[in-house]
Amino acid sequence: MFKYILKKYSVHIEIISLILCIFLIYKLIMLFIQKLQEQFFKNNKITTSLFFESLQTPFKWCFFAIIALLTLEFINSQFRIVHKFSTITIQYSIIVIFFSWVIIHFCSTIREHAIQRNDIHYDKTSVLAFTQIGTVITIIISILMELQILGVHIAGILAFGGFSGIAVGFASKDLLANFFGAMMIYMDKPFKVGDWISSPEKPIEGEVDSIGWRQTKIMTFEKRPIYVPNSLFSVIIVENPSRMSHRKIEEKILIKHSDFDKINKITDDIKEFLINYPKIDNSQRVTANLITVSHMALEIQIYCYTTHIDSISFGKLKQEILLKSAKIIENNGAEIVEIIATSKIQNV
Repeated sequence: MFKYILKKYSVHIEIISLILCIFLIYKLIMLFIQKLQEQFFKNNKITTSLFFESLQTPFKWCFFAIIALLTLEFINSQFRIVHKFSTITIQYSIIVIFFSWVIIHFCSTIREHAIQRNDIHYDKTSVLAFTQIGTVITIIISILMELQILGVHIAGILAFGGFSGIAVGFASKDLLANFFGAMMIYMDKPFKVGDWISSPEKPIEGEVDSIGWRQTKIMTFEKRPIYVPNSLFSVIIVENPSRMSHRKIEEKILIKHSDFDKINKITDDIKEFLINYPKIDNSQRVTANLITVSHMALEIQIYCYTTHIDSISFGKLKQEILLKSAKIIENNGAEIVEIIATSKIQNV
């Protein structure tokens, strides 16, 4: 009796066993990929960890798509539903889609990770450029491969594209100009994401938020976004205060005319203080001189450079210098009329 049942349902048992084996293989592969991702993440190999993270979703869908096609082909071979039924072309297409999906998903994951990181030594601009270029190239290659699999002659399409490309180029010259403008930004790197830039020719000033293929997004002091076409950066002057080596400190202090005889002592004391101050670069110009005698007051100029370029440190340094200079003037028995600040504090 048992042999009869076993013989009768042997096909069903084999199918169930095969399905269970397929699911077991799938689970083992997914578990292996996840373990690799976690291991590389623990070893601080973030890029490799992100690759295995990007691999999981494409593998899941493409794996079951291949299994479904093979199942259909097996059923057709048993029951002869359709003559000359073959899924080999679709299988090749799925393989191309799988590798393309993995690369595009990996580029997207890397890009999102780069945007979220706040490490100032992390070059977000280069990452964004390479991921965008990689995505475009992958899409183009995958389309050409799919056409080749479907039996379309690529040579004819490429020849037609050469002639039609001229017409498209004239029709979309502004778009192409912005595209090549983005390429120049990526290659020459006059600025990168996170830099504070401005232009003396155009009302453009703010922090670079993102660099796209057509336009660059800049956030202003008022947190208002400006969208600048990339082609504009090839014809205007761009200042990048984020890359300056020093900041200039230039302050003017006005004292009373009655303190004329104390000027030499005051300027000597201020200059000595600046030269000995550790936050001032003595290799650059350091001066404290009387520059103007007006009808209002005697004007002393303080001029020096510091390597503290971020706005918060620079603001504190200016405060320290002004307070110390005011104290020196007070100790010499002179009286301040006014302090005129000429050095700007930019948000770098």
